Amino acid sequence: MRNQKLMFLFTLLAIVSLAYSCKDDEGSEEPIDCSVERSYSSDVVPIVSATCAIPNCHVSGFNFGDYTSYDDLKAQDDMNLLRSEIESGAMPPSNTAGPKELTDSQKAILLCWIEQGALNN
Repeated sequence: MRNQKLMFLFTLLAIVSLAYSCKDDEGSEEPIDCSVERSYSSDVVPIVSATCAIPNCHVSGFNFGDYTSYDDLKAQDDMNLLRSEIESGAMPPSNTAGPKELTDSQKAILLCWIEQGALNN
């Protein structure tokens, strides 16, 4: 009976180890094509308005930045917080009233805009 339990635990451990080893590496994504210039007003604002600057989130008076303003959004970029939050998938949070995650397209647009200097264009 003891051997059966040990064999079961060993098998379970092996399965869990294999499952984690098959997980994608973080750096394995294809590079983002930023050949198209991204605009703050026409590309970034619609994404931010729909996913970030929503009630009880990145609006006027919010402790972690008012994303309804270019200057505040740019300040987040200047501190490398914006890129970090987008790349890690930490934003939007799972408890938000809005979308629970950015689409790959939204992430690419925002990251290209940042890569291109996060201009107010």
